[in-house]
Amino acid sequence: MKILTIILFLVFSVNAQNIDIPISLHGYSSKPEFRLVGNVNAVITTSYRNGILLGDIIVERFDSKQRKAEKMSVDIGKTVESENIVNLSYKQYFTYNETSEKLIEIRSFTSEGIPTTKVKLIYDSRGILKEKFVYSNKGELTDKDEYSLDAERKEVTIISTDYYDDRVLTDKYTLQYNDKNQWIKRTTYNKDDTIKNSVTFEYDKQGLLAKKINCCEYNFYHTYEYKFDKKGNWIEQIETYYQENEARKWIGLESMRTYRTITYNNE
Repeated sequence: MKILTIILFLVFSVNAQNIDIPISLHGYSSKPEFRLVGNVNAVITTSYRNGILLGDIIVERFDSKQRKAEKMSVDIGKTVESENIVNLSYKQYFTYNETSEKLIEIRSFTSEGIPTTKVKLIYDSRGILKEKFVYSNKGELTDKDEYSLDAERKEVTIISTDYYDDRVLTDKYTLQYNDKNQWIKRTTYNKDDTIKNSVTFEYDKQGLLAKKINCCEYNFYHTYEYKFDKKGNWIEQIETYYQENEARKWIGLESMRTYRTITYNNE
């Protein structure tokens, strides 16, 4: 409770918007996005495996237009004299175009406020995302994504380029979505354009991710179950991992539990 109080003290106010084509804050998402319902102020997310906290605690706050404004990563360090040391790992700020209200920039900082990366999102004349650029704190281009939307096929092709000193690495993958604008398949390609791997997504009646199936290079799948708050937003997600044993029987093992503490404005 003390940790949660400290984290809530760090949070200000904010919310998530509905977007027709399934686009995430960092471009087109490689996995399904969870949409929030209601006048959300902030979301605190924690994930556990076998009762042990995995990674940092993520704090997101939303503005008066229901858009994500800030994201913070909070590290719960070692325990000293029964007190948990709380450290801010990084913080991100999101900037939107005032006319189109589309996300155009994401700036990241260390806990000391030192700039680390800057992401720029570029849209075409139709308002469809076409490019994403990532720059280092020195202003050097480190990553570039180029997006090509085929609305008839309901498919987005992404060419991702990473710049490492004297090396340039390029990858290609596609994302397909259905009539409900849900991602249903992600395909990764080899250099010769043959399929390397694919992941398919299935949903429950509420539109939440229910099953993720990995195929070809590795064969396994995950299932997801949820518990909800009174607004209809999920506050607990139970993820179970399945893999075939030598007898070709699928064996399931709980791999993660994720909790979300959601606060709302005017409540």
